[in-house]
Amino acid sequence: MGREEAVKHTVDTCIREGILRDFLLKYREEAIAMCIFEYDEEETLRQLGQQSYEEGVAAGIEQGKLVGEEQVRIQLICTKLKKGKKPEVIAEELEEDFSKVQSICEAAEAFAPEYDWKAVYEACVRQKIG
Repeated sequence: MGREEAVKHTVDTCIREGILRDFLLKYREEAIAMCIFEYDEEETLRQLGQQSYEEGVAAGIEQGKLVGEEQVRIQLICTKLKKGKKPEVIAEELEEDFSKVQSICEAAEAFAPEYDWKAVYEACVRQKIG
């Protein structure tokens, strides 16, 4: 069965089964012509792929920003811990939620007195802090 016959058969089947029946009865010839002459599967797939790629890039950029912000937050907290500051003071100075700062400080204790922010960050990721 050729492309034209397949499209006509599909349209007739849709009409018989009530799928877009009113629309296909009214615009049968236009729908068939569009399917036969205008639809380009490769172009459609390329466009869908491009759209998915762009959505993925945007999501990746947003996720990267969030990770970067969290790393900076942990660097600042570690710097203040090295100076002997308490979690309450750090939270106030950074204008951060105390419980979040407290959780990061607790994770950082294992890395005292150097408070290697990268190691603290990894520990926070493992413990799902942040």
